Amino acid sequence: MNRTEKATPLQLSEIILSPHLLIFWFYNLLYLFPLLALAFSEVQAPTSRTFDVSVLSAACYVYATGLVAFTAGTLLFLFVQIIRTRRVPMRSNQYAEFATPEKIIIFLLAIIYIASKIALIPLGVYQEYAFDTGSMTGGAWSFSTVYSEAMLLASILVLSSKSPHKVFGFLAISLLNGINLLHGSRFVFVINVMAAVVLLYMRGIITLRNILLYAPMIFIPLLVLVYLVFLSRSGSFSDLDFSLATILSPIVLESLLSQLSLQNVLNSPDLLNSTGSIWNFLGDVIINTAPRFILPDKDSQLYFANFDYMSPAGAFNGYASSIIYFGVFWPAFYFILGTVASFAYWKARASYWWTIWYVYFSADVLFRFMRDGSLIPIKMLINAAEFLWILIIVRAVLRGVKLKYDLSSKQTRSAP
Repeated sequence: MNRTEKATPLQLSEIILSPHLLIFWFYNLLYLFPLLALAFSEVQAPTSRTFDVSVLSAACYVYATGLVAFTAGTLLFLFVQIIRTRRVPMRSNQYAEFATPEKIIIFLLAIIYIASKIALIPLGVYQEYAFDTGSMTGGAWSFSTVYSEAMLLASILVLSSKSPHKVFGFLAISLLNGINLLHGSRFVFVINVMAAVVLLYMRGIITLRNILLYAPMIFIPLLVLVYLVFLSRSGSFSDLDFSLATILSPIVLESLLSQLSLQNVLNSPDLLNSTGSIWNFLGDVIINTAPRFILPDKDSQLYFANFDYMSPAGAFNGYASSIIYFGVFWPAFYFILGTVASFAYWKARASYWWTIWYVYFSADVLFRFMRDGSLIPIKMLINAAEFLWILIIVRAVLRGVKLKYDLSSKQTRSAP
């Protein structure tokens, strides 16, 4: 049974500025601003790869269109629901249960997660970037990635509970998930912080004003951490420099390298003017979400693999991916994405399972849409839903076993 507190109605501003909408705008601006800053300054781009600023206006148009489409999908669904139900939505007041079954499941999950990281040692990803070593494909890497995301879900579950130790539990799981920093996933802590912010904003514990006021005090230390990881992975500690420009350099690089795919797509009229290939998209979603033991070479079977050359640095812009799949109709994908986000936001008011999925969607998956194309974020959403269902089933089984044991013990004690 869900643990709840008295719900309070959302203000109009909270409905319009829903968490996922704020996060989506933040992530878009985070990726677009470095591009604009370099375009309108005389600073040389910090990458040896050629960056064509002549497509800047087209890139800005793509970002603006994506933001408008996502915002329209978000607001349309919420206001249609308000009109249909004739009531203002209430603030999410669902709290996850965190009892013995949940603790056992998270403990077992942590063991499997650690084992998955140990399994990566022979691949050499702790000495060099996984992308550079070609280790970002294959069963071991996929297995590790899935359980890293499961750990994030577990941390959200703990934080969304009423446990008196929920903050400690969230921090402990987040620190354990920090093992990902050792093989180059330098934004893992940023995503953990964003997950906490989304949940607290949903609860009404913090406001948008609090976020704008205190965000710099939290964000700057995170940037320093990201910068240190960047130096560590690139072997450049001898160049240690804590100037604003150097601290921001990992974000600038992240933005520019992900823009390479968008630049290549914008320079391909045959893709821009096409009607896309929705059947290839659906086929790729099925192939990419299939277990690797069923399709061991599934990466080569993807239609999208034909466009890997457009992203020589690995990160693939989500807008570029949607243009490849949907052509001139790509804004419809982001409109639907905004609608799905609002649907999850609406459902989260009455179910803590939906709350966990929604926080994960807003904090992590929307970030992946910025730099991992379309297939990876969709697979993450499906995997998250599967994980939560497994958690529900395992918890029910454990509780059933406990109930049976309690009844048996009670009968034994009452027997003459």
